[in-house]
Amino acid sequence: MIVVMPNGTIDAKAGKGAKGAKGGKGGDAFENELLNDIMPTAESRFPIIKDAEHRAIAGLSMGGGQALRAGLRNMDKFAWVGGFSSALFGANNLVTNDDANKKLKLLYVACGDSPDETLFSANKNFHTSLEKLNVKHIWNVVPNGKHDYNVWKNDLYLFSQMIFVEKSNK
Repeated sequence: MIVVMPNGTIDAKAGKGAKGAKGGKGGDAFENELLNDIMPTAESRFPIIKDAEHRAIAGLSMGGGQALRAGLRNMDKFAWVGGFSSALFGANNLVTNDDANKKLKLLYVACGDSPDETLFSANKNFHTSLEKLNVKHIWNVVPNGKHDYNVWKNDLYLFSQMIFVEKSNK
């Protein structure tokens, strides 16, 4: 597995967003840089298989929101998508049809439920929206989990154990 870890803090001017994205700020600017700069650079330097079934995207906090947005907007490029304690404000409509069930191998959403975890309600709302749409996903609530490395390292461990694994029909 080749892991690429970009800095998700992007300063971009409005109007320079990714294909299909609105504007060019925040997550849209990250998506644009990911698709048009980071992925082509990595693909030119490493033996990367360039299809969705061989690509995963995941992130934590702000990066979790960016990973979910970029992954779910580009299911032709990513079949394995994960968000850990994701900044998802207003993102309940990322999946609007059953494309996710057809295209994704895994959608993993996780968050701690500690009173200190300010992103829990946004993640729970996202999970609820996925349930209403019957989108297959894993919802991992970390009991008393906070917005910290202890939660994220466990999520990364769990997510990494599930990606690039074909399920048997046995």
